Amino acid sequence: MRGIARLQSSGNLDIRNAIGKVGQVYLTIPADGKSAGKVNLTVQEQFKEFSAMTTANEPIKTGEYVRVVSVSDTGVLMVEPINKQ
Repeated sequence: MRGIARLQSSGNLDIRNAIGKVGQVYLTIPADGKSAGKVNLTVQEQFKEFSAMTTANEPIKTGEYVRVVSVSDTGVLMVEPINKQ
C-alpha cells in the first residue's frame, strides 16, 4: 500500500515545466509583447490553455505553432514562433 501511495501526485501544475514545450495558438498573440493571446499545450500530462506573449515582430496567428521560451512571474508564457520550412 505504501508503494501505491507514493505513486500519487499532488495534481499541482508547475508552469515552469512548460518551458521548451510546443503548443498551438488558440487566440492570436499580438507582436512586440503588446498584449497576451492564448496557447493550448500539454504540461505534466494535462492539456490546458495558457495566456502567452511574444517579442516577435509579427503577430502569431491562430493555428500556428510556438515554443515556450520562458514564463513570467505572473504565469504568462513567453513564446516564439516555430519557423515554417
